[in-house]
Amino acid sequence: MILKLREMIANQKKEEGFTLIELMIVVAIIGILASIAVPKFAGVRNKAKVSAVQGDFKAIQSALSIYYTEKGAYPTSGVASALSAYIGADLQNKLVDGGPAAKNDNKYHYTASGGQSFEIITKLGNGDDIKLNSNDGFTIPTN
Repeated sequence: MILKLREMIANQKKEEGFTLIELMIVVAIIGILASIAVPKFAGVRNKAKVSAVQGDFKAIQSALSIYYTEKGAYPTSGVASALSAYIGADLQNKLVDGGPAAKNDNKYHYTASGGQSFEIITKLGNGDDIKLNSNDGFTIPTN
């Protein structure tokens, strides 16, 4: 009889897997962790964009300083071609004359006033402007 009972137990299929409650607890824990992590990393992308734009603007500012020293004025139009000797092709493609900066267009909009001053504006994904001008330097959002 004991042998028969052991045989029945051995032949019986064992149920494997997680219960619904265990799965719900795991999902709740993942949700809690996500709600903590997402806000912490939300600003990282924006800060990276600001840093990239700052680097580009410093390169453009150096090129404009060299141009101004050589020519006695800032370029008033055709800025990308005017600075082609001083900046790489990637920056030339981003640098455009005039026009309002559109959100996330990844372009640097250049305007000059009589060749004696300039301003470059780009917009971040959140709509904030980053500006570089000949008088005040960088204007960066403080978010």
